[in-house]
Amino acid sequence: VRRLAVAATAIATAAEAQAPKSNLLTDNDLQTKLNKAIYGDGAGVEPPADGTKLFTGAAGNGPQANCEGSNTTNKATTVAAALLCVCTKQSGAGNSEGNVCDYVTGTAQQWPAGSTFPGQTVITDATKLCDLKTEHKLSAEALAARVTAITNLIARRTGAATFGKTINGGCTGSQDGGMCIKYTDLGNDGSKKYTDIPWLGQVADLETALRKHEATVQVHQQAASAIKTMRLQTQSLIYSEPPQPREQIQPKTSTPEKNKRQRMRATQRQ
Repeated sequence: VRRLAVAATAIATAAEAQAPKSNLLTDNDLQTKLNKAIYGDGAGVEPPADGTKLFTGAAGNGPQANCEGSNTTNKATTVAAALLCVCTKQSGAGNSEGNVCDYVTGTAQQWPAGSTFPGQTVITDATKLCDLKTEHKLSAEALAARVTAITNLIARRTGAATFGKTINGGCTGSQDGGMCIKYTDLGNDGSKKYTDIPWLGQVADLETALRKHEATVQVHQQAASAIKTMRLQTQSLIYSEPPQPREQIQPKTSTPEKNKRQRMRATQRQ
């Protein structure tokens, strides 16, 4: 029994060393990380009141000033900001640009004029293109598939990379330029990776965290199963031990009184 107890402790210790429970994510942890990547805010209010957390730095004038730059200077640092760059036309553009992300209804709102980030109405118009109602079970594999799908749509050219549609390499938010997000240091002639893009890197980091979580759950479930088996074996040993034998009293074949009478009868016969 003692050996089984020691073995169970060793299994639990080994499981923790192989996969620390600090790798585990709660639903709240996961939601916070998702909100940060999508909206730039762990609280993830839908829709955001304005674009100040979707973008970084001071607002530029129009899509091109906010959606073009290097991995470090591009103001669109969240998933929602990238969506706005790809799907929201510049102020004064024709109606057809609004159908770039949805050819049926499209988006009705425009990028605000002047040096201003899109407000709540514009953000809502773009995010309605996404399914925000259906609950999904998120896994590392599912998230990896989405990251791959996005990277397959990023066009790497000499000197830059674009995500979205561009005519001449620009992301102006208009039909004669492009509706896209552009990274000037992500060309195929450089050493930058897709995950150097801030919003895509956050999603990739979340995928890594999910893989650690899933591996940790599996390791500790296996350890718990092995320990449970040992506990059952221990209980079986305890309850199957034979009872200690009791001292048995040997019956006497005769008594002194009976022997005395037998001797007297034998004497009388003589």
